[in-house]
Amino acid sequence: NCYKLPPGANSLSLQAKKSWQSSDQHYPGLLFIDRIGCCLGTVQKIRGKKMSDELYVSIDVETSGPVPGIYSLLSIGACLVSDPSQSIYLELQPDGLQHDPEAVAVTGLDVTKLESEGLPPQVAMLKLDQWLTHVCPENEKAVFVGLNAPFDWAFINYYFHKHTGANPFGFTAIDMKAYYMGATGCRWKETKSSQMIARLNPQSAPNHHALDDARFQAELFALMLAEDRNC
Repeated sequence: NCYKLPPGANSLSLQAKKSWQSSDQHYPGLLFIDRIGCCLGTVQKIRGKKMSDELYVSIDVETSGPVPGIYSLLSIGACLVSDPSQSIYLELQPDGLQHDPEAVAVTGLDVTKLESEGLPPQVAMLKLDQWLTHVCPENEKAVFVGLNAPFDWAFINYYFHKHTGANPFGFTAIDMKAYYMGATGCRWKETKSSQMIARLNPQSAPNHHALDDARFQAELFALMLAEDRNC
């Protein structure tokens, strides 16, 4: 399932590569050029050897506040690090009455609209679970990857247990900030996404849309893996 450039792609112009890679018209040019192809090739090599039983899944959420149980999970974006085109996006009905106006404003979502048009939380979590089952081979373990994972993980873990009874990711996750700190030897305050971007030079950027941000995280994590292994 690892993303690959087609034969002869290295000779294509940047614009041609972007066009070829844009399988989803809603996200034109979001998938990656030569350098990212190299990085994801590294991910494929890793998965083909000692980590063949791990499938990295980048997840981002937008919420109505800082903690689950009091505030609501409003949207979920998820994609494979090895192939960001394999993705899912879900918008949920709020399941609580409390909303932090500043937090909601950042999401760009309309809570009133979600109340009538969003998926019931149980349906949304079942869809996410079904998607994970579909994209993850039986011999592999889906591994949650997040940028500031404790925040996103808290909502996903809570909602899975509340609405389905179990979390398919188990009880662990990879936090990209902690991974970056360990890989580079930097201080915690240097793990801001802006500093990661300056060092790794990803082609995409975060914008507080859960799927866009999940794909951005996937690219950034692929670059971390590649740099860590001298891609």
